Amino acid sequence: MLMQAGCSVEAVGGCCSGDVCIDGTSETFCKAIGGQYLGDVTACQDTSCVEPVSGACCLDDGSCIEGLQSECDSMGGMFSGELTTCATNTCLGACCDEEGQCSDSMMSDCLAAGSSYQGNGTSCETSSCVGACCTDTGECSSTTSDDCVGTYLGGGTTCEPNLCGGACCDESGVCSISTQQTCSGVYNGDGTTCTESSCAGACCDFVGTCSSQTLTNCGLAGCTFEGVGVSCEPSPCFNGSLAACCVDGSCSLTASTDCRTNGGTFFEDLSSCDIAFCQQTLGACCTDGECTITFGSQCTGTDSTFLGDGSACSSSTCTQLGQ
Repeated sequence: MLMQAGCSVEAVGGCCSGDVCIDGTSETFCKAIGGQYLGDVTACQDTSCVEPVSGACCLDDGSCIEGLQSECDSMGGMFSGELTTCATNTCLGACCDEEGQCSDSMMSDCLAAGSSYQGNGTSCETSSCVGACCTDTGECSSTTSDDCVGTYLGGGTTCEPNLCGGACCDESGVCSISTQQTCSGVYNGDGTTCTESSCAGACCDFVGTCSSQTLTNCGLAGCTFEGVGVSCEPSPCFNGSLAACCVDGSCSLTASTDCRTNGGTFFEDLSSCDIAFCQQTLGACCTDGECTITFGSQCTGTDSTFLGDGSACSSSTCTQLGQ
């Protein structure tokens, strides 16, 4: 932008008048009001008229210098703020160790020891080393080491998240908060909580499909619970041919080998269970000269003869019938 002054044209730019910046002024006008001209074609939005103020800068070795924040940052130091000075202990602070004991230390030394640094300028005279205190049941409170009745996790530790305990799932799928040492089931980890899915595990339905559910929900669906924390990847569910198996009057869908191992009667043509069906009385059935033990409702067909509830098979059972 150009400004006409008399018969000449003068370039314009930003002008700092104290802490205030004025756009579009000529150098002549800026100097006339006692300002500092920023240069031709400059703009106030690209600069600041506020002069930076020095302050204390704490270096990694604990030494202190005074300078601008930009200079402090370039040396990897910690700027304590404008107008601060390198007074006594500016670059020291309260340091809390794992036992909750406090000492005035440099930040680098405190962190290197695995302790918690309370900040530059803090002091053990005014800072207390509080930390998380854990009871045997997993309850957490913030207190000093001397006042902790339980296990003290160290100065600077907090109860958010709760590091004292977590979700514990017993064999029945009931969740409670306890420590890992006192958990008698599956411990989900420090800081975990009891949610609907905390005690979930692999649940297998009748056709071998696996889903993550709680023991209660899996049982209500009539499925088989494989255990708390058991994953569906890989699936623990049987994915072969399932059919009705009757054992002592109860019915379940299972594989033929499992059914017979448990002393049950396997019906490969039945893909669903009916307890009333399994509560019938077994008997001998002759089909084409062969005798099998089954239910009367299953001994059907022109070549089959049911010998009655409670009847047994022998080598001559079906021969006597002329089969």
